[in-house]
Amino acid sequence: MIDPSATSFKEEAWRRGKLDVWDADNAVIDGIAVTDQMLHNGAILICEDCVNGIAELGMYRWDDKKAKDAVIKEHDHFADSLRYMAYTVLKDALKGWAW
Repeated sequence: MIDPSATSFKEEAWRRGKLDVWDADNAVIDGIAVTDQMLHNGAILICEDCVNGIAELGMYRWDDKKAKDAVIKEHDHFADSLRYMAYTVLKDALKGWAW
């Protein structure tokens, strides 16, 4: 699973035959909601040794200048990858989970 906008990386992975990649579901607002629920109910745990990822989550911000809910696209690689995993893979794998 990969960021849908990473076209050159997907092309290179396909060309080399090294990785089986597919686009992650990039539904930002719904993905954030699902990820938040999974973090709060324990479906997703972040190791305390993942200090850079945890620090990056603390820098995740909403863009107050936008009319609709939108995040500021800075310091978001860890948060995006967490969201992709939660919303693309885990939400279906954990259908019976109370989230």
